[in-house]
Amino acid sequence: MDFLGRLRVIEHMRAQRMSITIRSVGIEHAGEVRRVMQLAFEEYRGRLVPPSGALTETVDDVRTAIRRGGAFLAFVGDTAVGSARYRLFPDHAYAERIAVLPAHRGCGVAVAIMAAFEEAIRAPSIPVARVGVRASLPANLRFYENLGYRALASQVYPMGTDFEVTLSKRLDVSPQRGPVRTHVS
Repeated sequence: MDFLGRLRVIEHMRAQRMSITIRSVGIEHAGEVRRVMQLAFEEYRGRLVPPSGALTETVDDVRTAIRRGGAFLAFVGDTAVGSARYRLFPDHAYAERIAVLPAHRGCGVAVAIMAAFEEAIRAPSIPVARVGVRASLPANLRFYENLGYRALASQVYPMGTDFEVTLSKRLDVSPQRGPVRTHVS
């Protein structure tokens, strides 16, 4: 979708005072998590070396990943427009495959997903949130930096010319109250 199309979606959301709702989902929603992820990652087909593994994951792969932590779906009304997964480790949690459909980018969906992720890992008192981003996607790096994430490490992919940058953010582990709900206005 072009810039004017995205602008129309944003204006429609504002006019309707539509909200973004983030739902924590389990393995029973693996198909929908995969569908949204693959639609969102489609723009990277043929652009990333090595290619994104998101485009070849099966529903079983997504189920396995969800079992290692959790997943979210982002909704505008009844329509799923974003998804993400995360894995839990003893000293941190790792968000992955954060995906927003192109028509809904720039509307706060990814911010809401990351807020839900951070809130979810505060409950078991996990003090650090991490995310990995390809160095060849500088806008994505800036997005996470704007949320308070800072570069922790980088490593070269075994094949190709890209690097993965791991970003980290220390969290206040005192739990917040209430559901994660973001209103676009």
